Amino acid sequence: MEKHKVKRVMVTGAGGASGLSTIRLLRKTTNYEIIAADASEYASGFLFANEKLVLPLARDESYTNKILSIMEDKKVDLLIPNVDEELSVLSSLQHSKILISPASTISICLDKLKTITHLRDTISVPSVYDYSTIKEDDSVFPLFLKPRQSRGSRNVFCVKNIKHLKSIVEYLKCEGFTTDDIMITENLPGDEYTVECLFDKDGHLIVCLPRIRMATNGSVCTIGHVVRNETINKIVTKISKKLKFCGPINVQFKKDVFGTLKLLEINPRLAGSTPISYESGINFPKLSCKQFFNEVIYEHEKDYKETIIYRILEEH
Repeated sequence: MEKHKVKRVMVTGAGGASGLSTIRLLRKTTNYEIIAADASEYASGFLFANEKLVLPLARDESYTNKILSIMEDKKVDLLIPNVDEELSVLSSLQHSKILISPASTISICLDKLKTITHLRDTISVPSVYDYSTIKEDDSVFPLFLKPRQSRGSRNVFCVKNIKHLKSIVEYLKCEGFTTDDIMITENLPGDEYTVECLFDKDGHLIVCLPRIRMATNGSVCTIGHVVRNETINKIVTKISKKLKFCGPINVQFKKDVFGTLKLLEINPRLAGSTPISYESGINFPKLSCKQFFNEVIYEHEKDYKETIIYRILEEH
């Protein structure tokens, strides 16, 4: 009798929060052979994988051929990408062994202004301001400013007045941004939520877990309050009728001064803080694989407890 083949799962972004979390949870809770990949030879996820591979940057011309060659040579059964810069490239391949949303969805989600514009008639989104029309005596301050395409909390600012706004815009220009690259929105002072979601291949929601971001390190949640919130579930369902998703995504919302939840962004990949979901009961990396391999996801695997989870550093 032929020995049962152990599935080989490749995870990119092994040095980032989502890649590292994915690798650790899959090694801890499955028997998959994990291949960790990253552009740096010092990626921390390499410590937990069965194999490690150094990749070119996604913007390099050699990236596509390299990733396809590796998938064939290593007999990869599933590739889970965790790097935003890779998502556009990988979604365009339409490869049957890559767990990723459609290219049209990726294109919208990687541009925060496109995301808000696409969904403004479907759900509540922040007001967006044109830099050229904001006046000295404008009562809209404070405002929130960030690049339309960015990762984490890089180059994200809350600006208090017109002088502050102009100085930040000039700084971003020195960093290579244009005013068209920058998005300016109303400031949302209320609770911020990260919502982890998993969709099947037809774009139907399998499970949704909201948590309040109580503390962060950079952009990654370090203390999360996992909650049940039917309003958020309904909002996510509305979003999925306008954008087709496949596999894991995470959605971020924040409340305005009146307590209304407004969309911040959609990241079409696993969240860096997915261990918080795991500790509350849902293993998103494992369920993502089970969904991809057409394995049964049981009801108890979609259940979770409302709790506060603290994340700590661990040395190796």
